[in-house]
Amino acid sequence: MYYLERAKTIKLYLKKLLQTFLLLAALIVLTALLFILLIWLKPQMKAAIVYFCLLLSAILLLYAIFLKRHENKRIKAAYLDAQPAEVYSFWKDYLVTLKTRENVVHTLAFLTILFFNGIRIATSLSRPIGGLLLQITIVSFLFTTLNTLIWCFVHKRWHKSRYGTQ
Repeated sequence: MYYLERAKTIKLYLKKLLQTFLLLAALIVLTALLFILLIWLKPQMKAAIVYFCLLLSAILLLYAIFLKRHENKRIKAAYLDAQPAEVYSFWKDYLVTLKTRENVVHTLAFLTILFFNGIRIATSLSRPIGGLLLQITIVSFLFTTLNTLIWCFVHKRWHKSRYGTQ
């Protein structure tokens, strides 16, 4: 039984690693496409356009993730079956979701990608390691927070659709 759970966790980890890698690749491609489009329109504002494209790409991808998760009927059924009360508390749900196996494994998959990217950056630049570790910590905290928040917004919408509450 232990080995079966471990195998499921490893399979989930590899799935989340691939999904996270594809998400980051999509973020880069979408940002580049938006940059090319906007730089053609306003070439004198390069720095502002880069940040705007990155922000817009991130928002679009987060919304796409929200919609994909919202439509997952298997997870929705399991979540609603485990929720006996009609009262929904966003912060209680946030704390519970933060500790779920799927969320923890997804964060570990993201940290793996971040770690290898950090090694790449550390070996190619003469930056201090302390600053790089601080950046990795901030980005991983931001990822975990956003990932959990997206799940909580999905849970809230599922809950509203089940009970017709606000």
